[in-house]
Amino acid sequence: MRSLKYVALMAVLLLTTVQLAYAAKGKGVKTTYVFGVATSFNDSTAYVTVIQQLDSVTTVGKTGILANKQEYSYQLREFMGGKGIQHATCVTVNAKSRKEAEKSLSSMKQRLAGKNKLIVKQIPAEEFDYQRVVMAHEEWMQGRVFIL
Repeated sequence: MRSLKYVALMAVLLLTTVQLAYAAKGKGVKTTYVFGVATSFNDSTAYVTVIQQLDSVTTVGKTGILANKQEYSYQLREFMGGKGIQHATCVTVNAKSRKEAEKSLSSMKQRLAGKNKLIVKQIPAEEFDYQRVVMAHEEWMQGRVFIL
């Protein structure tokens, strides 16, 4: 009976380890470059942030998509709300390199100004900057050592 408990405990530890390894697969802590775009259906102006470098962020997959990207978009939405633009639709775009981010930003500005006929205004870096999002599981995992 006692050996059955040890076998069950070892099986649970093995499955937990496999699950943690599988969950971490494809994720990495990297540097990424981000910018945001905020628009409102009530306004003919689109607001664009400057390109910012974020260090030690979690990315998912080979594409390098920023994990929890919606949290970064919420930061921009809160900022816009503080400026009096309520219910803004905010998008955060990330890229692996500054050059890719500049290309995406240029393309986005052309699309907004040309096709959508919006006035594009830049939000200065002094007014708004993204803060690194730390999720609860990241805080919990820091400093933990798993011994099997």
